[in-house]
Amino acid sequence: MGKSPKPLSFLIHPSLVQTDEDRQQLADLEGQGHTVNQMDTELFRNVIGLSQYDIILSPNAWRAFDLRHLDLAMKSARAVKFPLNPKVPKKPRKPRKKKSDAENN
Repeated sequence: MGKSPKPLSFLIHPSLVQTDEDRQQLADLEGQGHTVNQMDTELFRNVIGLSQYDIILSPNAWRAFDLRHLDLAMKSARAVKFPLNPKVPKKPRKPRKKKSDAENN
């Protein structure tokens, strides 16, 4: 696969990476340009460090995703990090000139 034009950063709990297939999936993500880190206890002491991640995958996360639903998590994170361009409001149209009574008669 090629490089991702919109790379994301992941923080993954080690309990979610059990099989070789999971490890290969994470290696593929890194190959696409994403940043993948595993959780450790030192990171949770510094809560400010958590804000640098776009996706946090954990069994106890508010929005718990496992690696099977990673595509949904990536879609959701990209919608937040890279919002679509808002629509530009149109300029109001000039009102039509009314014909005067003299021209109508």
